[in-house]
Amino acid sequence: MARPAVHIEREPLLAMLCSAVEVYPRECFGFMFGRTPTRQRAHYILGSCFNCAALSRRTSTTTAQSVPAARRLFALTDSAPRLYPYLGFYHSHTGRTPNWQRFGFSSTDAMNMSDSDAFGVVITVRPRGPRCLVWRIRSVHTRLRGSLGAFDFHLTAHALVKDEAGDYVKDEAGHWKSERLRIDVSASTLCALNRMSPRPRT
Repeated sequence: MARPAVHIEREPLLAMLCSAVEVYPRECFGFMFGRTPTRQRAHYILGSCFNCAALSRRTSTTTAQSVPAARRLFALTDSAPRLYPYLGFYHSHTGRTPNWQRFGFSSTDAMNMSDSDAFGVVITVRPRGPRCLVWRIRSVHTRLRGSLGAFDFHLTAHALVKDEAGDYVKDEAGHWKSERLRIDVSASTLCALNRMSPRPRT
């Protein structure tokens, strides 16, 4: 059975790009909110996001949220689930990490999701190449890429793999297995981003 796709609305997409650039070359981290799939709508709608400022650790390869800050934040969101319908978390991978081209979850990323049905979005960011990348969805609709300002971005969404019994699956190394989800954004959002990219490349 195919996993639900993730529709990213314009405002949270732009906010996540800003979050990734603001702390570059360190990693950003935040939470995503929106609507879950229903019988009539077989996809997530990522409608808003929140960038976490209170981190106990932030480097070019790792982030960790402050435990007291996390408790305060989740006490608020858990008290108002209709205002803050939790979908998962996002974070960035910078061009300085050796595996940035994999656009994927690390074993630590997967472990952070091992107790929920949430999904995660990885924003891979690096300094822009000689020409701008056209904003488009690639890799069988699982990777959104493009250039904005002085940076190239690649966004992928990931969820943990479950077996037929509904249990999470581990690989041979004992790490939780994850898979990419399909990504969707509106044509108007892509057009708006591409208007900012005057020298596209394919």
